[in-house]
Amino acid sequence: MAIMSIYNTPVRSGVYGTVTVYNSSQITIVSGSTTQNYYGYNFVYGNNSVVGGTLTGTNYYDSLNGGLQYQISGLNHSAASVYSYVASNNQNGLIQYLLNGPDVINGSSGDDLLYGYDMSDTIYGGGGNDTLVGGTYGDSMVGGQGNDTYYLYDNNDVLVEYANEGNDTVISDLFGYTLGQNFENLRFSFYGTNGTGNELDNVITGNDRGNLLDGRAGSDTINGGAGIDTADYSSASAAINVDLRNNVANNDGFGNFDLLYSIENIYGSAYDDYVVGDGGDNRLEGRLGNDTLDGSSGNDALIGGAGNDTYGVDSLSDVVTELAGEGTDSVNVILASYTLGANVENMRYTGAGNFSGIGNELGNTIQGGVGNDALYGLAGNDTLIGGGGNDVLGGGAGNDDMS
Repeated sequence: MAIMSIYNTPVRSGVYGTVTVYNSSQITIVSGSTTQNYYGYNFVYGNNSVVGGTLTGTNYYDSLNGGLQYQISGLNHSAASVYSYVASNNQNGLIQYLLNGPDVINGSSGDDLLYGYDMSDTIYGGGGNDTLVGGTYGDSMVGGQGNDTYYLYDNNDVLVEYANEGNDTVISDLFGYTLGQNFENLRFSFYGTNGTGNELDNVITGNDRGNLLDGRAGSDTINGGAGIDTADYSSASAAINVDLRNNVANNDGFGNFDLLYSIENIYGSAYDDYVVGDGGDNRLEGRLGNDTLDGSSGNDALIGGAGNDTYGVDSLSDVVTELAGEGTDSVNVILASYTLGANVENMRYTGAGNFSGIGNELGNTIQGGVGNDALYGLAGNDTLIGGGGNDVLGGGAGNDDMS
């Protein structure tokens, strides 16, 4: 296992120079301000190249950039294979070759860029605003002090931040990811889709896919990005109040205020939610509880779920969905005409003109407005209330009450 400690960054590439020291246990190469030392045993040097021996450690100095840049110990590599990278001025390739096992990488006090290569590595950022990039074998990454950024590619990666160590960001390429403790921000690269925050004030940013984003507790900023994105409040401990027209959740169900950008859909809580859509095509799901759902303008899908739900219908293209046995549900309609869908019991006209309303096979309560309304109950024991104006009331089959 190699242990790499970084002291000053960045590490420059292209350090091939003059061999100034050579013996069986050390080779030193100098090129301008840089010095590369190789340690090991049984080194054999000939024809300006290393042809034998085993490398156990190396370090790299740059007198113009803070002295010692990095050192690596715990190696067991063919010295000749290592020297081929040196001869081709491939410093970055050399580091990747040396760190091809389960390694430990210790960052500096500066702003480091640290990669986990092959196998399961442990990466410590140290001080500074570090960037830690995990590999594909399950790495442990500890950012330390500073505003650190983690790139996540493997479900087995372990990310660690402690309290008061900065404002830290995870960029996930996983299908789903939940922020751990003491992480503030979550973003998605190409394949990332679903994300969940924590109790802090998170900034969660989607990509061009259809993201499912749950901020949990905290006053969060949720930006879906491109694609058809959903803010999920199903984990809330109380009712939510969401108004997509103003890009806000006035109550996220935890007593906090969220900002919502580029969000098309809302999943509600198990409580009595109030959700209003925007001018686009929204899908609003109340789930449990006695919910109020209003799609606003646009072609909206309104799904109340269990409970006595109330719907605001503003467009002929709005679709209200209720299943049998899910409560006594009502529609408030501003349109000139409307027919109740299946499993919805009640309808009330909220406009100022003339209205035509048609019920269904259930026992409906249908209420008109101030205009000249035509209300038809169809089957069921209906209650028809005309309101002001010269109204036409048709009860249909059943024992109806008309006024």
